[in-house]
Amino acid sequence: MNTFLDRKKIDFIFVDWFGVLSTNYFWCVQSKKNKLLKDWCDLVFDDSKTFNDWMRGNIDLEYLTQLSVEVNEDFLVQCFLKDMKFYKPDKELLNSISNLFPNAKKILVTDNMKLFDYILDEYNYFDSYFDKMYLSYKIGILKNDRPESLFDYIQKDLGLNNFENCILIDDNYNNCQNFIEKKGRTILIS
Repeated sequence: MNTFLDRKKIDFIFVDWFGVLSTNYFWCVQSKKNKLLKDWCDLVFDDSKTFNDWMRGNIDLEYLTQLSVEVNEDFLVQCFLKDMKFYKPDKELLNSISNLFPNAKKILVTDNMKLFDYILDEYNYFDSYFDKMYLSYKIGILKNDRPESLFDYIQKDLGLNNFENCILIDDNYNNCQNFIEKKGRTILIS
């Protein structure tokens, strides 16, 4: 039986970073200007095992500079910082979420890597907007890991039996399905 969403009964809004709050890839501009950087990005981002291990915090940037496309770690960080303005979060979306769900706690949930700390430093209002942040590289698990996902971790951490009074805003269909399995509601951004 379908039920209407009562916005006042929503306890938590979980918001994804990439594809929702920011739609630009890391090194989005600099990788177009530098062949070595583009080759390195292609190598790392196209290898799902390496990329996922990086987002779990199991490998670091230093390790990734030693792959078949060798680059200097400082170079990678500097290029990342040059593109910082392109990672700017969508403040209108943040404001809309607050206006739609004024009573709900807002929580950032992202599969990301340690470089994300630079974004948190640059856009330091995240601490005042989000009640909590779950960052995969600090916790060591991703949203779709099995048998335990980042959502399972969050459920335990918040003391929830399920996500019945929660909404996930994400751009990944599998993440949304995983959340729905735990009785949550989702808004799939595509």
